[in-house]
Amino acid sequence: MALDQEYIVDLQETIHKKYGRTYVVKYIRQELPKTKESQHEFLRLILPVSYAEAIIEAYPDEENIIELIRTGKLNYEKIKGISHITFARIQNKVNENIEVWEVLDEFSQLGITPKIIKRIIKHFGSPSIAVQKAKENIYCLCDVEQLGFKKVDTYALKNGVEKDSPYRIIAATEYYLQEEENENGHCWIEKETLINKVSELTEVDKETVQNIVNNENFNQEKRFYIDDQRIGLYKNYYYESEIAKYISELLKVKNNFVVENINEKIQKIEEEQGFKYTDEQRNAILMAIENNFLVISGRAGSGKTSILKGIIKLLNKYTYQTCALSGKAAQRIIESTGLKSKTIHRLLGYHPEIGFTFNKHNKLTEDIIVLDEASMVNNQLFYNLISAVKTGGKMIIIGDIEQLPPIGAGTILKDLIDSGTVPVIELTQVHRQALKSGILLNANEIRDGKQITQHGEYGNKIVGELADLHLYSRPKGYDIQSEIISLCEKVKDKVNIMEFQVIVPMKTRGSISAKELNLKLQPIFNPNTDEGLKRNGYEFKVGDKIIKRGNDYVNDVFNGTLGIIKWIDLQERKAGFEFVGIEKEVVYYQDDLDEIDMAYALTCHSTQGSQFENVLLALDFSAYMLLYRQWPYTGLTRASKKCVFIFENEALRMAIRQNGVVKRNTFLRECLIKQRGINEI
Repeated sequence: MALDQEYIVDLQETIHKKYGRTYVVKYIRQELPKTKESQHEFLRLILPVSYAEAIIEAYPDEENIIELIRTGKLNYEKIKGISHITFARIQNKVNENIEVWEVLDEFSQLGITPKIIKRIIKHFGSPSIAVQKAKENIYCLCDVEQLGFKKVDTYALKNGVEKDSPYRIIAATEYYLQEEENENGHCWIEKETLINKVSELTEVDKETVQNIVNNENFNQEKRFYIDDQRIGLYKNYYYESEIAKYISELLKVKNNFVVENINEKIQKIEEEQGFKYTDEQRNAILMAIENNFLVISGRAGSGKTSILKGIIKLLNKYTYQTCALSGKAAQRIIESTGLKSKTIHRLLGYHPEIGFTFNKHNKLTEDIIVLDEASMVNNQLFYNLISAVKTGGKMIIIGDIEQLPPIGAGTILKDLIDSGTVPVIELTQVHRQALKSGILLNANEIRDGKQITQHGEYGNKIVGELADLHLYSRPKGYDIQSEIISLCEKVKDKVNIMEFQVIVPMKTRGSISAKELNLKLQPIFNPNTDEGLKRNGYEFKVGDKIIKRGNDYVNDVFNGTLGIIKWIDLQERKAGFEFVGIEKEVVYYQDDLDEIDMAYALTCHSTQGSQFENVLLALDFSAYMLLYRQWPYTGLTRASKKCVFIFENEALRMAIRQNGVVKRNTFLRECLIKQRGINEI
């Protein structure tokens, strides 16, 4: 609410013990802007100040300026700084917000912003449907992004919803299961645990919660998978049971991929590349040709890339496509192998309005689909990919189970290997060339749980025959941030910023968080003093290194893609971006910058699947929840030429002692065993 504004208020009279007659505000809203003054305020509320004031200055006495904008009758040519493109955006903004204004009164009790109200309208398709659904069951709003159970629940309880309402228990159950998925990657939890947690969350006794959960109406909308012992979100059971079905179908179909004179052809490939395959690698190549589905898992330096190149060369009379989760990972395949590669979303032709173009009903046309960096892929995306592989096609999965687990539900790569139901080749031998690398040697030591420093060992040392790893061991409490900044100052003019990456554990917490470091590294790598566009706590300027958050399906720019800001138009409040692997320039307005982050420093999760020539890796005790060996192993293997690793020695030693591959509760392993007809031992 704002001063000097008129509101329509619904008050309930009540008698307070101390203050006597008082009023409780039950409902409050504003009328649609009708007066000249209220329309001016409306424009100031929804538009950048410069545009709002320019329009008001050009039409100071217009009584119905909003209608002029909506109908396109406003003469924007006489308004300084507003082009036809800008006016179109202003017109859209006004029309969108009129709709929001009209529905705002129905949801104003939630205390939510017009931005979230737009999400509500988009989620349900129209304002009227949104209002109708909310009146039937207010907890349906929990499905809307950025609302969630706790916010909706606070409002619902204040407005008379009973604590033990089945709608409330259902919403609380879904909320807790989603939290388990987000935080721990679980697809299900024990039913007894769920009942206890929901009882705590809702402050409803366990017996009541149990009765509601066991009632036949509890799962009417089929939101949950429930058996005698477990409960999970049904979507996760669906994805993983379908994955098992599609894998089984691929393996049942006769393999029609034929390579004649295979040994001679392998020998020729070896001569071309200048080295012989190990027995492991040769076996992997043969298995890839013989099986319609194969998992290739291997440690850093074990030659997964060389194997992939060999497989595609041998199967050159068949069509293929390689893919990976992130844009940078797909680009790395192209650079290291010369093979075609796309992000999974681009391969499947994702469009926000219609979903994936290629799916179980409209299969991909390629004979061979290769998924690289498979450890990154959660169950939903893997389902979308494998369901689109054509009948009789071949799918090859490549990954490393000791990398960080995926964001989201499931551990697809690990479950495939652990199930014992699909062809798997494990690569354990490290290339002779890789043995010269301090990065790969130490990464694999960490992978195996072996310490790379002694207790109380502090100082700097260079390791490896290639002298490519610099270990800077520091005592607890050391000012690592200052050392990072000092090192960046020294190398700023010697490195290609797109091939130099600071990698840290945390996004926002601690002195070496990505956020803190980006604010300090920006003026070092981009000493541009010109005015920029402000968003997300940054002032973005021409020359800045950035990363895309979320997927932009219109421009084919996907989550994790790095780029550079090429130009900024302050008057139009927009900027031009050059993204890695994207040929065309992409233009975003200031409002779109919510999904742009500074990228001088990134978390290890953000860089997974990527490699950079030079990496500055940092680790301290602020990353307590990430102190397990998968973090330094993944971080080190992001560097292809040189890595400087600055760390609190005891933090690193603690991380190496701990295995972070926490068992996730998933369905895939048992579904595969059932599909493949193998009895679990």
